[in-house]
Amino acid sequence: MTNDDAGAGAEPASPPVTVAVCSYDRPVLLKNLLLTLLDGQQGVSSTGIPMIVVENSPDPGLFEQVVAEFGRFPNISVYRSFPPGVSRARNVALEACETPYIAYLDDDAVPAPEWYESLTRGILRYAPGMVAGPIYPDWPGPEPEWLPQKYVGCLTILDHGNEDRWLTEEEFAFGANMAFRVDALREIGGFNLGLGPRGDGSLLTEEEIEAQIQLRQRGHNTLYVADAGVAHKVHENRQTRNYFRARMSWQAVSSRLRNPPQKHFGRSQHEVRAAAEKLGVGDLVAKLVEPGDGETFSAQLDLIHHFFALMLEAKSLDDAQLENALAAHGTAASSAPGRIAGRGTAHSGHLQFGLDVPINPSTRHLIVEGRPAHFFLYSLYGDLPQSQLLLFPHSLWHDFTPALDCVARSLRTAVQTVTFVTLEPLIYGPTKSALIDLATSSQAALYGILHRLPETGQQGEALCEVAPHMAGIFVMAERIADILAEEYRLENVSYLPPHAALSELVTLHRESTRRRIGATDSQIVFSVLGEARRGKGIELLLQALKHVPAEELQGMFFLIAGRLDLESGAEIERRFAQIGVPHYLDLRLSKNVYKYDILTNLEFGTYVAASDAGLLLYRHQQQRTMSGVAPNYIAADKPLVSLADSVIGQTVADHGLGFVVDDTTPAGIALTLRTATRALRKGWKSGPSYARYRESIGHDAVLDRLSRLLNGSVERAHAAR
Repeated sequence: MTNDDAGAGAEPASPPVTVAVCSYDRPVLLKNLLLTLLDGQQGVSSTGIPMIVVENSPDPGLFEQVVAEFGRFPNISVYRSFPPGVSRARNVALEACETPYIAYLDDDAVPAPEWYESLTRGILRYAPGMVAGPIYPDWPGPEPEWLPQKYVGCLTILDHGNEDRWLTEEEFAFGANMAFRVDALREIGGFNLGLGPRGDGSLLTEEEIEAQIQLRQRGHNTLYVADAGVAHKVHENRQTRNYFRARMSWQAVSSRLRNPPQKHFGRSQHEVRAAAEKLGVGDLVAKLVEPGDGETFSAQLDLIHHFFALMLEAKSLDDAQLENALAAHGTAASSAPGRIAGRGTAHSGHLQFGLDVPINPSTRHLIVEGRPAHFFLYSLYGDLPQSQLLLFPHSLWHDFTPALDCVARSLRTAVQTVTFVTLEPLIYGPTKSALIDLATSSQAALYGILHRLPETGQQGEALCEVAPHMAGIFVMAERIADILAEEYRLENVSYLPPHAALSELVTLHRESTRRRIGATDSQIVFSVLGEARRGKGIELLLQALKHVPAEELQGMFFLIAGRLDLESGAEIERRFAQIGVPHYLDLRLSKNVYKYDILTNLEFGTYVAASDAGLLLYRHQQQRTMSGVAPNYIAADKPLVSLADSVIGQTVADHGLGFVVDDTTPAGIALTLRTATRALRKGWKSGPSYARYRESIGHDAVLDRLSRLLNGSVERAHAAR
């Protein structure tokens, strides 16, 4: 890497970067961020990072609260900026800064442990005019399946790769994690007070883009530091389609207001034509600008004016409120139940089962899910060619009959298959008869994914009653398929491999995460991720650890993270401490009994990266199910430790995925943990069978398998005719 600005000198005696946090009415998030920066894990002492906090909320009491809590720290200066506005607040911090560089963090961002150290190292080495760091999303739940990747940047998400480099003219730093050379930023007058959020409901942006463009015009380049990452909270009110409608409308306003203004005509005319063609509204768009009489022109102007006004205000409206309002005099399809997505597009409305679902003309394979949902599967299957996703905001375990009736009414003749992502509640709940009716009356072939074996005789009988009416049942472990064929005499069961949904995250931040949780390089980290509820093996693990010699325990480390159920976190902590084994617990309660994905995708991925092996000691009801966690360990080339009498244990044994506990007593589990520790310390390597399995659960491989299974039913149907 080279740069005309590069002029790194000797490391200064004091840190060269001041961290500036501009906060607006989010005292809890601000406090969490400041405590993170003060915890001593940023490569310098807790009071070694110069910090400026600018509170620009209308309430002066929040400023006084920050002063009371953090004013006692010698490295933190607290200021108030009024009237509200992020540009004004950033300029206050810029004026107060006494170091060569200033780094801006949003109050809802959480820096990685190596953030400040990595940022400083890049600055000292290359002396850039500007610095950008990765911004990873901290989702409150599953990423919306309707969200196009083209527009994720609207949520302040940024990832330019795993290597430090200079950004191109088309790449920019985002405000949640950016740094500037102070004298250069002061030279251009800081940030434009006419741009940026101001707490007034508008979504004006572009203030940081304008500053970066002006600095580049003066010869300054932007350095991207790959290890200087932050996790940025994606607030729930930004996970609506109306937020994006408003955001893009304000984006157009902002880019015209900035200096120099962005001119849209050349690019926008192309985008309008392409989008209109994709949506099938090319003629309507042409009519919007077609010359005519005064009455026609008046209608055109009315539409432009009021549609744009609606979009600017859309952020404060419920998705369905806007969509139903605009669809009131149109087709019923626009007011659909749930979310309907086809390769990145979506529509939504209130749950009005009396209306039909808008099925795209090109749809051949309909993928249906309700809540609670297996989103990691649902989202993947939307990448299947000619597929369309349909999510009902309705509990699968309640009566799903109205939803099935809605599907039945809406099916076009072109739809060839319907696949239910979660089949158990439709078979074992009150919807069984409606499912059979749909299967026998529909011209489309019906499939469903069965996630676990029947747990009772009654469930087994219900499965055997429904299965013959369906084109096929998919299961995610070969052992489940074998049992259903051998014990239940089902002939239409097929194996569909699970998917490693977080494969892009399971190699990130391994060393920094291990440092954060307190694991040493010499310790073997075993992890239990996702849930700590009954059946996941926590109690069994605690019993087994009592059978491991004390000197060997110190070479092990146990990471337990995810949703807490039944037993209190304090009690689990007490018992781990009592045993005397190194450990780290990140257990969280959930008020929603159906919400199991407590960890964000980034948290889960980095925990897998920090692990040496995954512990899947499934008992009770979990013995009869395939693990949705396991593929992510496999994607990271980590071994699994599982019990021989569980479905996941049999999968591990069949494919050489790690260590199988044949003696499932606590003493037997302890012996396997000791064996695994020795093997991992010597450099355990996966074999050919492991590699083949890992390949089979890849994104493209799973989609190819699903395509062949679904299209096979279509071919059989044609042959029967």
